[in-house]
Amino acid sequence: MKKVLAILGLLTLCIIVTGCGVFDRPVKTSDGLYRAHYTSCGPEALQAAITQFKINNNLYVSKDLHYVTISKQIQLNEKCPSRHILSYIDKTAVEITWPHEIKAICSKYDIKLVEVNIEDVIKKEVYIILANNKKKFFYYHWYAWPGQHLYYFGDNTGIDRVYRLEQIE
Repeated sequence: MKKVLAILGLLTLCIIVTGCGVFDRPVKTSDGLYRAHYTSCGPEALQAAITQFKINNNLYVSKDLHYVTISKQIQLNEKCPSRHILSYIDKTAVEITWPHEIKAICSKYDIKLVEVNIEDVIKKEVYIILANNKKKFFYYHWYAWPGQHLYYFGDNTGIDRVYRLEQIE
């Protein structure tokens, strides 16, 4: 009886700590990639920013510059399984795109990212911005600017990182 109670207690603790991510796993495609990442904000912001940057600079826009292709590139080149591990706590964690992944994709398209202050944002340039919602602790959002409202969450917007896109010489 004590073993059964101990096992039930351990199972209950596991569920409390990890949430339902243990039992309700995110959907993967046949090639093992997370489908939810395809339409997450990181790949979408990358597609919008890189496309706008290339148009602004009269550069060729590659046909593979699509958020699904970008997401696949990010997931296939993942070195640390952080998305997978965090998905056991919350399955929406598979939508995360880390700053180093944003930089790697831009580099693939011959673009470098230069971190700047929000005060230095100029309308003529293209930026990728990481914002957070001050009222929701773990709620972050990548977006391209111009394109979306500069203060994405309105008065609750905290700007974490601002990257200006520049051509690699």
